[in-house]
Amino acid sequence: MKQTARARLLAAFLPALCILGYALPASADLPPVLANAASTSAKAGSYHVALTETIGSTTVRSVGDVQSLAPAKMHMTTIVGGPSGTVETIVVAPDSYVKTGGAAWKKSSGDAADYAQMNVASMLAKANGDYAITDLGMQLKDGRMLHGYKVVNTTRNSMQTVYLDSAGRFARLEMRSVVMQFSNYGEPLDIKPPM
Repeated sequence: MKQTARARLLAAFLPALCILGYALPASADLPPVLANAASTSAKAGSYHVALTETIGSTTVRSVGDVQSLAPAKMHMTTIVGGPSGTVETIVVAPDSYVKTGGAAWKKSSGDAADYAQMNVASMLAKANGDYAITDLGMQLKDGRMLHGYKVVNTTRNSMQTVYLDSAGRFARLEMRSVVMQFSNYGEPLDIKPPM
């Protein structure tokens, strides 16, 4: 049971913290501008994230805040279809709390080691592959001008488009049916256990 709860938590938590780590090559393989973006984004320590995933005719939207530096914290609300409705997740490592619909909060105790590598920089170090990167120049996205880069992993036959803000941090990621938007870097967060 503990392993199942931890697996569910990691499945919810990893996209918010580390999708760029899965999507991009190891920082040694990146051109300097993207390597710097990975470092600058990770050092900010906190950010707001909005994730939208379209699966067929269903759209799942998650919105929340993440503190990626220790202690890892997150408050995320996910709107899904069906009986689940809204799923709210709070993490104050090593514990997590999940509330589905109108049900009461459920606590799962975790292990601090589960969170030790949950940041963009550490995930970038694990990625591998052969990459072709194309500078797309400045583009208007999410109401602001962002610098776009197309990143093709020829080993895994995958492609992502990454956009950086004016401070050189990750601002938007487009990958297949997923769009992630990052903002409010470095702002203080007040995330506490709900119970």
